[in-house]
Amino acid sequence: MHESIHAIFKRTKEECKKINIEDGTGVLEFYNNGQELGRGFNEGLTEWICQKAGYGEKSYPAEKDIIKILELALGEETVMKFCKGDIRENVAKILKMNEAESIQLMTLVDKIYQDEKTINEKEKVNCDQEIIELDKNISNVESILFDKYFKDEIESVINTNNLSEETMQRLYELSFYINGGKTTGSEEFASKLPLKFKNDIYPEILKKYQENYIQNWRNSRQKNDKQDIKKLPTLYKKSWFQKLKETIKEKFKREKSKDNQDKKDIIQQNKKENIKKQQFKDYMNNMTNNSKEYIEQSKRKQFQKQNEIKNI
Repeated sequence: MHESIHAIFKRTKEECKKINIEDGTGVLEFYNNGQELGRGFNEGLTEWICQKAGYGEKSYPAEKDIIKILELALGEETVMKFCKGDIRENVAKILKMNEAESIQLMTLVDKIYQDEKTINEKEKVNCDQEIIELDKNISNVESILFDKYFKDEIESVINTNNLSEETMQRLYELSFYINGGKTTGSEEFASKLPLKFKNDIYPEILKKYQENYIQNWRNSRQKNDKQDIKKLPTLYKKSWFQKLKETIKEKFKREKSKDNQDKKDIIQQNKKENIKKQQFKDYMNNMTNNSKEYIEQSKRKQFQKQNEIKNI
């Protein structure tokens, strides 16, 4: 999927000639002097498109999160326009930057790409310096983007008491995509907006939002209860404690009634069992009596025969 997207946005010869490049795809540009620009940004953009298409790509995480920050700043449709390339004009226009600022941003993201590549090639062994440099470059890019797109919005949010759920969702996502601040490499950016927002500002905003949400819910509940109390049936006008007591009492009644019925059923069942036992006992007694009578008859007959034999 990733390579297919590169192929889809590959520049034609005419397009390359128009923007004075040797070759290119998406934001990536190759120049006649053998240099290139925009590879890191283009890889992040490609991964972002893969994710939008439903593919769970996991490559180039830092570059992709940079694109996600831009998505929050500019919108999904605007970010897709980066695919047309042309760093100096089209990309700069989309970013709302001049040519020099656009090239600086592309260069920094290329450094992030190179740092990640080196770390992966070393399999994260003996690459402490590269990790520090990666953290520094990520923090630098995030600072540029925050100062450019989110500074005024964050200041407004700090001074606002009632924040919408949509705004909180947006701020949550924004805090989630900040990857800088993990090593000493980002120390010079510690006072910059991204890390201040992630570590200090957003937690305070979230706390304030939660408190306001709970208070608004309580106020709304009390208001609705007062307005609707007269329209409710008598049962619902009772306090929750009264209703609870009545519910428990009713439950005990049902349980008691059920227990009484169960007891009656048990008594009835015992009666039936006793009747069956008595019937069986009577049957056995009859059988026993009949057997005794039969034996006595047999004895009398035998005795009679013996007497008859003697008389003969």
